[in-house]
Amino acid sequence: MTDETRPSPAAVSGSPEEAFAALGDQTRVEIILELARVANKQEPGSGLTFSELREQVGVSDSGRFNYHLNQLVPTFVRRDEDRYYAGYAALAMTSAVHAGLYDHDGGTETADAGWDCWQCGSPVSIVYESEESTLMLDCPEHGVLVGYPAPPGARSGRSLEELMDVVFLRALSEMSLCRKGVCQRCWGTVSVTQPADSPSAVEAPDNYRMVSVRCDTCWLAYQVPLRILVASDPQVLAFYREHGYSTAEVLTGPQPVGAPGVCEVTERPSAEGEQQQFEVTVTLDEETLTLTVTGRGMTQEISRGSHPERPPGPVDR
Repeated sequence: MTDETRPSPAAVSGSPEEAFAALGDQTRVEIILELARVANKQEPGSGLTFSELREQVGVSDSGRFNYHLNQLVPTFVRRDEDRYYAGYAALAMTSAVHAGLYDHDGGTETADAGWDCWQCGSPVSIVYESEESTLMLDCPEHGVLVGYPAPPGARSGRSLEELMDVVFLRALSEMSLCRKGVCQRCWGTVSVTQPADSPSAVEAPDNYRMVSVRCDTCWLAYQVPLRILVASDPQVLAFYREHGYSTAEVLTGPQPVGAPGVCEVTERPSAEGEQQQFEVTVTLDEETLTLTVTGRGMTQEISRGSHPERPPGPVDR
């Protein structure tokens, strides 16, 4: 498909206003939830006939039900011959509901993270704020070390320790997508620029080169140190695992990627017009992992070294 024949987003799904308007009725929401339930409980691609769907939703008036169903086609509901199926937008909306974005109880939970703050040695706590849908790692001396969104649905069936692992696995996975120019929220294109184009609220050491992450389509926008983007590289995560650290500890553990002496970033000389490059060196237990990365955090070269008296490999902790 060429650029000339490729349909615009508006031609495919209508305007955002039209999409939200289509959801402004309880019957339509129930239709979406029912088709999503069928997609989950039955074989992939399963759908319902008009009569089956109307019976499941519980609407006796066939004409009224037909009107509401047609308001959802094709943005939220697909029709194939005589059956109806949940479309991608309907499934995405249902996932948001199940994540619990609209179900806050206002509670706060805490647990011991299992390690101490690398700056002061105080015990780090896991703090989950249900009302704010945020999980944080907190130090009594330095306050919040890092936080990331976690809807109440993510808490269901998990301990706080398990939730912490899930949250930071997702955080680093989403940062990896951003490095590759993909928005984790709307699937649009992401621009990663540095240095950051506006002051950051994050107080960081001088050698923290901040970058701006901004989706070209939706609301996603934040600033983050370049070294944190680099932390989402699979080689960096594997390096930490070899030394006995969990995913969460990559960011806030005893030797986090943000600590001076653990991760150093230096700019490489580049000729005019060449892509800017940085050398990022991570040191754990006298073993080093060195990456050459671009200004948006994309890895181009990787090398490893070790202390002369100890060969590289996993370390028992």
